[in-house]
Amino acid sequence: MKKQLACRQALVSFFIPLFGFFALTGRPAHALDRYYCAVDDPLVKLVVEMAFREDAGWPLAYLRGVIVFKPGTKQTLEGQLSLAGGDVKQYWRDGETLRLYTSSRSGTNEDVSLVSLLLESHVTPDDINVFRGGYTISVQPPVLGPGQKPVQQKGSLTCNRF
Repeated sequence: MKKQLACRQALVSFFIPLFGFFALTGRPAHALDRYYCAVDDPLVKLVVEMAFREDAGWPLAYLRGVIVFKPGTKQTLEGQLSLAGGDVKQYWRDGETLRLYTSSRSGTNEDVSLVSLLLESHVTPDDINVFRGGYTISVQPPVLGPGQKPVQQKGSLTCNRF
């Protein structure tokens, strides 16, 4: 019995100062409001995960995603493009709206295309954790000929808060 008590006291005297050290020197914890958006259309597959810190202005904490341009369409790029925080040009999040605009480059050397993604969604009236809206992906090739415009793909989007 005395042995068990001495063991407990030793553990307590070791771990309490250790936890106190980490509590005082650690970074403050932030709650995150996270979203997952997905699209699977005939020309493109899109998956985006993003999180906002529950602070003033709801700053974007992180963004991860991938756009897969399906093969054989001959209308846009083929292959996949990864999205990260450095691609974000604009974002907005409040209680009812979720908006994200990214701009990325795909390709190498002279064959670089500019790829823009716009996600716009609004909370559904029946579930505060489901956002519905649309997406627009624009692909601008390295050289646009006369009268040529960037290729755009638009479609429906669903995002879930989790």
